[in-house]
Amino acid sequence: DRSIAAGWLVLAVAALRLILRKAPRWLWPPLWGCVGLRLVCPFTLESALSLLPSAETVSSDMVYQLQPAIHSGVELIDRAVNPVVGAFASSPANSANPLQLWLILPALLWAVGVVGMLLWAAVSWVRLRRRVSAAVRLEEGIYESGLVDTPFILGVLRPRIYLPAGLPERDAELVLAHERAHLARRDHWAKPLGFLLLCVYWFDPVLWAAYALLCRDIELACDERVIRALSPLRRADYSQALLSCSAPRRIAAACPLAFGEIGVKERVKHVLNYKKPAFWLAAAAVVCCIAVAVCFLTDPPASPSDGDSAPLSGTAEPSRGAPPSPSAGPETPPPEPADAVPFDQQAAETAIASVLGSLRVGEDGALTFSMPGALPVFDGGATRMTVTLNTEGPQGRTELLSWARDWTAGQVFTVGPEELADPERILLRAAYMTDLGDGTYRELAANYAELSAPFFATSVAAVPSVELVQEGRELGAYYLLRDGTQFALSLTLPEGLTALAAEEASPEYSAPQVALLDAGGNQAGVLSLFPLAADEGSGLETVDTGADSLPMAVFATVALSNHAGYEDYAVARHGAAWASATARYVWQDLTDYGGRAPEAPWLGVDCVLAYDWSAAPCFAELTLGDGAYSPEILRSLAESVSFR
Repeated sequence: DRSIAAGWLVLAVAALRLILRKAPRWLWPPLWGCVGLRLVCPFTLESALSLLPSAETVSSDMVYQLQPAIHSGVELIDRAVNPVVGAFASSPANSANPLQLWLILPALLWAVGVVGMLLWAAVSWVRLRRRVSAAVRLEEGIYESGLVDTPFILGVLRPRIYLPAGLPERDAELVLAHERAHLARRDHWAKPLGFLLLCVYWFDPVLWAAYALLCRDIELACDERVIRALSPLRRADYSQALLSCSAPRRIAAACPLAFGEIGVKERVKHVLNYKKPAFWLAAAAVVCCIAVAVCFLTDPPASPSDGDSAPLSGTAEPSRGAPPSPSAGPETPPPEPADAVPFDQQAAETAIASVLGSLRVGEDGALTFSMPGALPVFDGGATRMTVTLNTEGPQGRTELLSWARDWTAGQVFTVGPEELADPERILLRAAYMTDLGDGTYRELAANYAELSAPFFATSVAAVPSVELVQEGRELGAYYLLRDGTQFALSLTLPEGLTALAAEEASPEYSAPQVALLDAGGNQAGVLSLFPLAADEGSGLETVDTGADSLPMAVFATVALSNHAGYEDYAVARHGAAWASATARYVWQDLTDYGGRAPEAPWLGVDCVLAYDWSAAPCFAELTLGDGAYSPEILRSLAESVSFR
């Protein structure tokens, strides 16, 4: 994105050079400095004056998008590039987005290019240093060598001027004036810095052109600084010195600042035809340069239309355990229904939970789920509910729905037993996605639910519930899961806490959560259940229950999330099929980052984890705040947890 934004600025500076050909040449190097600033600055300001077509052409989370695409702000470019990028869209069978895998090779190629250019510059510098190692000192900072064919400056911290042996005194005086102008303008810093940026952005041909123009403008600015004080006759001598000291053009280099190496023909013409610019022309040129800098160093204000929908408000903790997003095909959103409700985070999550909570396998073996009585929409209907339904069985995976979008309020979807083909697992995923056009979609909210055989064969599945019995600090929690499984969990609470169960379970949890309240009625902790990642006989038998390393066969449901997991896992008690431990639950706060993980901060709280696969198909997670209790209290709490 920095390269692309800087590319627009390069084009603007190049156009301005053509328009203001009569302007003072000292204006151009600072503009190229603005290009460098655009390339290195880690942040940018937004401005209504910005002329950039897009603030973010390549989204930072593009490799996680359902349908990868760029948003350059130029329709012609998007239409040409997006069909190619879209070929890397993920599918339900992929364990990773193909774009993530494909980008490994270009990333390695970029790194090789950076190292190669730096090595080439280092070798060139060492060879030149050796060539002038025997140069004769004429005066402070000025040396003469018979092994060089053109005057130049070498060095950054302690720059030296080198002259070829036998240079006529008339030419030497003018050459030294030029090289000293370089030193006064700090060009011996600017050129290496420009080359360093070129090493990083070597893949961008526009920036190669920018570097070449920078080197040319540096020389023209120095020529102009010298000839301003010369008579027409001495300007002719200066032009002759340029011709006599000219050297073959080399490919881009960080050093040296050679007197007659760059654009000799153009420089001679400029010297012979030089006229001091009028004040009004110089002032107008300065104003134009400032305007270009303001318009291309700032980003346009973010809006849903630039390809990145407005961030949604919601809780700091992301949905946990969601699978990778499959691809979405191009569809035209239907008209906004009359029963639609306004879209916000809560409305979206409520609608998704309603769909997932309606998933049933009836006595007749048919699968059903239904839409809520009102469907929230956003952006004129472009953001709508999408549903994917898959089954897994002896015949492999069967895709029954692939991101279906054309839903109406209250609609019931049914799959007969003959179509289900005796599945072992059913996965329903619901999401809200925005149609950005050109077959591109952005996911805004999502969650999933699954059923595993044997299915609860009644017309309505069991409603997950928990009943609490507390006597003093002793708490007993009696659970009923959706498939009819029942078990109990007991523990000894820290002093002063009481338990309060939620009325129903969110689809992402196996049973209703239990809030732990302090004496003032404030929430001090949460007890949640999550399904075990593996079944007995398919991974659990290999778990070392006493090891202080997180057993993924138990905790992968949460621990393999992109934006959440567990750290500092330490076992307190364990047996053949069970263990309890202290740990920290960590997650990324995506609330104010529109789902873009690279910029989001990581947060953490202390927690207790416990499991017993011989008693329950779930593990327990008890979060208690960050540093709210001492390690001794947490360990005592972990030792008190048991399943039965």
